[in-house]
Amino acid sequence: MLVVSEFIGCSPSLSGAIRINLWNVESTSEALNEVITTSEAVKHMRHEKHYRRRCWGIGLGFGFRIVELDPNFRKLSIDTIVSAYERAKQSYLVGL
Repeated sequence: MLVVSEFIGCSPSLSGAIRINLWNVESTSEALNEVITTSEAVKHMRHEKHYRRRCWGIGLGFGFRIVELDPNFRKLSIDTIVSAYERAKQSYLVGL
């Protein structure tokens, strides 16, 4: 199981993780107790949820974000973009 500080930037995107406030000793100990007492089936389910995700890091420094993508997401190829641009340009010129 994944235990992360709620203060790190990626914690909202880790929905299966247990988020903790390290300054709150009581809630931290409760979270760790939850990890210890959680059944193996639930631990496995949470692990699979994160293992199968497709995430990309975008940006640099403070502008860095983790983006979760749909499993069916496909990255555009340069050839597809160029082809669509050429068709659009030709259609525009024909209309003039």
